[in-house]
Amino acid sequence: MPSYYIDNLSLSSYNESTLNGFIEASTERQSLFYTQHGIFTVKNGKLYKININHKTVQHHKYKNIEIVSDDSSEELTEINSQIPNDYYVKRLDIVKYKVSGNNHAHLVITYEKDLVTDAFFKNDNDFNCPMLHSTIDTFLSNLN
Repeated sequence: MPSYYIDNLSLSSYNESTLNGFIEASTERQSLFYTQHGIFTVKNGKLYKININHKTVQHHKYKNIEIVSDDSSEELTEINSQIPNDYYVKRLDIVKYKVSGNNHAHLVITYEKDLVTDAFFKNDNDFNCPMLHSTIDTFLSNLN
């Protein structure tokens, strides 16, 4: 499922007022351990190394706005040892928002201690899907 980023939009643009019209669909807590040997996470009591499967990045125009799509994915490899020494931990809250009646496109915002660290749109279909456009339109209307 690709991620869609609005190019040249500051993360500080994502705040309570820009979420008008959105409903919180889900929240996930995640701890990431950054080491010299890679990035690790814990799920269901097991340690995993995160491997990124890089795919092609594409650029789209939508209502004179540059949108970057990234179809990269994460693959988790179970590790049967400890987290390497000298790690830095980030504790994140990943919140998915949706527009009422639209279950196919989401606005995903990642918070670290109430600070927005990442924001993008996710969609079950391709970029030309009306559900994705509706979700982006709802967000963009809140910026004005």
